[in-house]
Amino acid sequence: MKATKTTITMQDIADKLNVSKALVSKALSNKPGVNVKTKEKIRLIAMEMGYSFNSSKSFVPDSQTGNMAVLLPRKFYEDLEYWGILLQGIEYELQKYDFSMMISTIDAESADGLQLPICIENRKVDGALILGNIPLSIITGVQTYGMPIVLVDSINFSSHFDHVLTQNFYGSYEAANFVLEKGFKRVAFVGDESFSWSFSERLRGYKAAIAERTALPSKSVIESSVLTGIGGDYVNDEFEKKLLDVLKEGTQPCFVAANDPVALECIRIAERNGFSCPADFSIIGFDNISKAQWNDLTTVDVDKKGIAQKAVELMIGRLRETEGRTVQMMLSTEIIERKTVAFRKGQQ
Repeated sequence: MKATKTTITMQDIADKLNVSKALVSKALSNKPGVNVKTKEKIRLIAMEMGYSFNSSKSFVPDSQTGNMAVLLPRKFYEDLEYWGILLQGIEYELQKYDFSMMISTIDAESADGLQLPICIENRKVDGALILGNIPLSIITGVQTYGMPIVLVDSINFSSHFDHVLTQNFYGSYEAANFVLEKGFKRVAFVGDESFSWSFSERLRGYKAAIAERTALPSKSVIESSVLTGIGGDYVNDEFEKKLLDVLKEGTQPCFVAANDPVALECIRIAERNGFSCPADFSIIGFDNISKAQWNDLTTVDVDKKGIAQKAVELMIGRLRETEGRTVQMMLSTEIIERKTVAFRKGQQ
C-alpha cells in the first residue's frame, strides 16, 4: 500500500510540546504574548516536524516590489570595517538586478522582545538576506510570509535555508599551521568562542591543527592555550593580565586571533606594557579589514565581495525558482602575510 503524506498541523505541534494550539498559533505568526525562548522552541520543533510555513499570501515572483530586505544585528551595523564592506557589496550586486536594499537592524538583546521589521510585515520586500547572529524566531518569522531567505555567515546553520559562509574552520586551521611552520612552539588562540558562530568555528580549526601536529611521528612538543575574555567589541578586565602572563613566560609566543580587531587590541595592550611585535611576540588575525592593512597585520583574508555576490545570486535564483534543495555555499580564505609573524625556525 502506498504511504500517504501527512500534513503537519498546529495541533500536532501543540500535542508534541504539550501546549495549547493557541500558543502555537501565536508563536508561528509572531504575535505578541509569547516570550522569545518559547517562540523559538515552538518554531524549531515546527521546522523539525516538517510544518509548512507558507502563508496564504505566499510570495508571487511576478509581483516583485523591487526591494530586498537585509537584516543584521544592531551592534554589527556599527562595525563598518567588516559588515559595512559586506553591505556595500550586497547593495552593488542587488543594483545589477534592479533591486534596492532596505536595511533593518535587529536588537537581539531588547527587553521589549523581538519584532519583525515593518518592511517584512507590510510586504514591501521580495526576500530577505539575513546576516550574522539573528535569532531563529526572526528568521522563521520572515519565513511565515512566504518570501525566500538567504542566510549570510549566520549561527543558524540549518539545511532549511540557503546559506553563504566563509570557511572559518579551514581558514583558522591554515592560520595555525602557518605559524607552526614558522617554528613556534608556544601558541595560543585568542577570543571567546561564545561571541559568535564564526569564532567557535575558528577555535575548532585551530585546535584541529594543533592536534594534528602533536600526533605526528616526530612528536612535536607544542604548548597551546586559549585566551578568553575578549570578543569582537569588548575586552574583559581579566584579559590583559592573561595576555601579559603569556608574554612574560619566556620563549616568544604566537597568537592566533579570532579576528583582526582582537589581534589589533592584543598588539595595543602589549605595546602599552613594553612589548613589541614581532620582536617579542607574533600574531595573526582573521578577516583582513582595512585596519589590518594599515597596521601591517598578517591575517586571513575573507572574500567579502565574493560573499555578497554569491548571496545575491542565490537570492535571485530562489526568486526565479522557489522549489528545489537548499544550497550551503562555503567560500575559501587566503593567508595574507605582512609583518606581525616572525620566522622562528629552530626555536627550542
